[in-house]
Amino acid sequence: MPCVFGTCEQVYCICLTGYEGDSCHIRTVDRYLGQWKALDSCETTVWGYSLQINSKTLTQVNMENFGGFGTSFSVTGHVFRDTLSILQQTVQGIRVYGKGTVTKSDSLARELFVFFTLADEWGNTDTCRCWWQRSP
Repeated sequence: MPCVFGTCEQVYCICLTGYEGDSCHIRTVDRYLGQWKALDSCETTVWGYSLQINSKTLTQVNMENFGGFGTSFSVTGHVFRDTLSILQQTVQGIRVYGKGTVTKSDSLARELFVFFTLADEWGNTDTCRCWWQRSP
């Protein structure tokens, strides 16, 4: 089987960054794109909402309505295989960072377990453990 976006070493494909699969033909970012239903269990409350994940690059995604704060509240994440990393960033005065792991997948991520922390400019923090499920 040829390596589409990678190099063949012996009988295995070594994929370029942003690709995966036996022949490096799958864009990793594609596994995360689409509409998600989120259930966030935080220190202050539990709430559900929908968020949209869109591609920025081969390894970056944009998450709109992150935390249920509205579509203008967009957080950037980095994807690598089954991991979604939310590097520390400030959005509308709120500092956010965290990490997610795919817990159920096939060719697409179906469920993500996400852990993130929010901190406002007054030093208030909220830590959340979340379950995100891809909308059908």
